Amino acid sequence: SPKSPSAAKATPKSPKSAKSPKSPSAAKPSPQLQNAYNDENYIMNQNAPIPVGRFGSVPEYLHKVFNKEFKAELCTKSINKTNKCLLRRGIRNSKHESIIYALCYLLGFKSKKEFIKDIKKKLDIITFISLDDGYICKQFMSMSEIIPEDHPKLVRDYNRFIKTQQEQITTGNLSRMLNIYYSYERFIEYISTNSYPMEKMPQYLYSLVNKLYDITIIVWEKKDKDVQFYCPANNSLNVDLDPVIAMVLKEGKYFEPLEFKLRSTPGVKLLKLNDHPDLKTILLKCPSADIITT
Repeated sequence: SPKSPSAAKATPKSPKSAKSPKSPSAAKPSPQLQNAYNDENYIMNQNAPIPVGRFGSVPEYLHKVFNKEFKAELCTKSINKTNKCLLRRGIRNSKHESIIYALCYLLGFKSKKEFIKDIKKKLDIITFISLDDGYICKQFMSMSEIIPEDHPKLVRDYNRFIKTQQEQITTGNLSRMLNIYYSYERFIEYISTNSYPMEKMPQYLYSLVNKLYDITIIVWEKKDKDVQFYCPANNSLNVDLDPVIAMVLKEGKYFEPLEFKLRSTPGVKLLKLNDHPDLKTILLKCPSADIITT
């Protein structure tokens, strides 16, 4: 049978002498630029995520929140000894876990494992039920009634667990107590497991961090040229009490912790709200909005 037109001729080889030109991005950086990049005080201006342990620039608006007179250009090249810069800190890269790793860094835990262990130790069932006024507990509950006779293993696990609790809940309804315990276990799994089907989001962690560590988490998000502010859960925010705050910047799927940094000195990760009146003004808008675009 005759050959099809596409098979009639072999594809001609390109001449050996023909070489595709190198793209500009493939050019090697100058020695000066490479030395600057290798310097730990070099401020990276790339999008998230930045390498672990390095520092990156933040949108100019964030500098103005903390110092209206501050010149942002002082914090785009290198950390210096006189001007304290608000910067992103590079942490372990993980699209699904970066909020957890950001909190580990801000709260002073060396690893996620250590952080989760501490949560399990401190999070009793009464505190869990109170998170975000009961919203967290409801979110992780079973949609259907849990019948004790159909779940003997859950009953055994619950009975072992409840013996470890200093405060007991006596509802007289074992089915409801099993669902609360089921919710508690699902929540712990949610924050612990790398492969949990639901994305880890700060709204499930605001109240937890505030209740266990007495710290209010502030989340900013970089969106094109704008910066959005995510209001913390209502019961984790009381501006009149001058709360301790820690901040995170979200970009795309990544969360990176923020800190104030001077050269050769440890960064400042925790702040007192009353020291920053413009931030307090933003927080006062929160009861009427979940997201504030700056």
